Amino acid sequence: MKGRGGPLGQRRGDRQSFPYEGTVIAGKLLIPADLQRLHQFLLDSKTVKAISDEMRLAVEALWPSKPELVSRFHIVGQHIGETYAEGNRKNPNGSDQMITCHEIQKDNDRLYLAYRDEGVVILDITDPAKPVRIDGGYDYSPPFNGDPGLPREGCCPGAHTVMPAHHTGPLPTIAVLTDEHFNCPPGFGRILDITYPQHMTLLSTYHITGVDDQYDFDKKQFVCPEGSQESAHMAEFDHRVKGGNLFYQAWYNQGL
Repeated sequence: MKGRGGPLGQRRGDRQSFPYEGTVIAGKLLIPADLQRLHQFLLDSKTVKAISDEMRLAVEALWPSKPELVSRFHIVGQHIGETYAEGNRKNPNGSDQMITCHEIQKDNDRLYLAYRDEGVVILDITDPAKPVRIDGGYDYSPPFNGDPGLPREGCCPGAHTVMPAHHTGPLPTIAVLTDEHFNCPPGFGRILDITYPQHMTLLSTYHITGVDDQYDFDKKQFVCPEGSQESAHMAEFDHRVKGGNLFYQAWYNQGL
């Protein structure tokens, strides 16, 4: 955690890392110079929380004429002069991991971040000026590879969305985690038990017909039909079901 941020941008060999971090702002929505483009908004009764590309912001809507930077969150290694932890450097296949936050979901005073090759990040924002990371990590790269940059460099590594399920208790206990991989094998979905954020547990995975993994044990590689490498994308729980046991999954060309 670093208040007021720090210098952004590093190069890893011949690839540009994408070190966008989390920002919380109170006031009018302004786009700071180090943001690239707007990606997402989240709205609740008091604040607008937005993402610019891979950067998170929260904007207090009650004082639109007096914006104030409250806090910023990043993974160590995203700022110039920092070093990534060993687990955030290379994929098993030798390609660079991409540690960059992507989607964010809010449930009460918690933010659920899909942080690409860092995996799942959960922040307690009871005090927006002092976000606290409370999870024990759910990082599946390594042992698995994030998307190694095909069909285009830097497309879609690691986690895309962490969507907590609706719940009747004070906090969610289940979440859906989706990839966004267009490589072979393509991205799929996971169901996580997040009852204890320090000990998140994988319960199951899910694919759909036509994009299931196929593995050639003789050649020791995955086999995918040419032109059909499509990925899971956003998941959304049915707001009419309070228990949170029904959700809808977008799957690019395969649809809903």
